[in-house]
Amino acid sequence: EDEEDEEESVMMAVVELLCAALKTHGEALVPWIQGNLLPFYGQLLAPARPAGDKSAALCVLVELVEHGGAAAAPLAANIVAACLTYAQDTTPNVRRAACYGLAVCAGKAGAGFAESAQQALGQLHAVVAAQGSREEENKEATDNAIDAIGRICKHHAATVDTAQVLPVWVAWLPLTADEECAQASHAMLAELIEAKHPAALQQAGKVREVVQAVMAQDKAFAPQELKDRLSAAVAILA
Repeated sequence: EDEEDEEESVMMAVVELLCAALKTHGEALVPWIQGNLLPFYGQLLAPARPAGDKSAALCVLVELVEHGGAAAAPLAANIVAACLTYAQDTTPNVRRAACYGLAVCAGKAGAGFAESAQQALGQLHAVVAAQGSREEENKEATDNAIDAIGRICKHHAATVDTAQVLPVWVAWLPLTADEECAQASHAMLAELIEAKHPAALQQAGKVREVVQAVMAQDKAFAPQELKDRLSAAVAILA
């Protein structure tokens, strides 16, 4: 077990280095990763591989989409497929990585994601609705699923029925486990209020409760700028 833990630590250290390099070099690094590392990370996604391998592989693939620009576009459909495969995985860390991947792909993959948007919504909804989804070990994966649903509605409104999905999404807020997801989702809530979207206006009481909860969060979850924006936006509901 100690040896497995050590291997997983080394794997994640390599992943962190690769992710940092992608953030720095972006598109220029994609051909090298595609030629030298992609087959290896593809093998790590095999069903029989340990959860740590799958999480590591998903992290690298998602970073390719997020920072790889046009060079990563041809890879997007396969990366979305990998995220869909593991979005409902029984291991929380794998599920979290896959749901995060769907959130990133929704915003960055464009047409490479659009044809999978409806399928992604179905799987993500199942993650949130699953028994125990708000229990401690599952909270972060669930936050990532909720954030991903919001991003799909934002970036693929022509493909999905946002009038049906967004009211449910608002009802799932606030997010309290994953800082990045909380900031992104609560900023999107501010956008909905500012746009006087029916999903916000028709649930004014719930929206006020969410905003009040966000105001009580620390700055890692809710920077002052976000709190100020929400405070100004919620006045629209008065």
